[in-house]
Amino acid sequence: MHPLGSRVHEELLEDYPALAKAHAPESIDWDEAVRIVGEILGSEHLGRQALEAHRARGLGLEGHRALSS
Repeated sequence: MHPLGSRVHEELLEDYPALAKAHAPESIDWDEAVRIVGEILGSEHLGRQALEAHRARGLGLEGHRALSS
């Protein structure tokens, strides 16, 4: 996973402040991915459900790998 450039981070901050706040320049584990998605969706429970649904359907496999590797 490549770190976000400063311009991308600024755009996230403007449009998606929760995601920009959660941004980490290094790889993260499954629990941290759940926390970040949960923060955006409103709860860790919803974050876990969303990530598990994506994984079960094979959607966003590269993104999931990048988030949880």
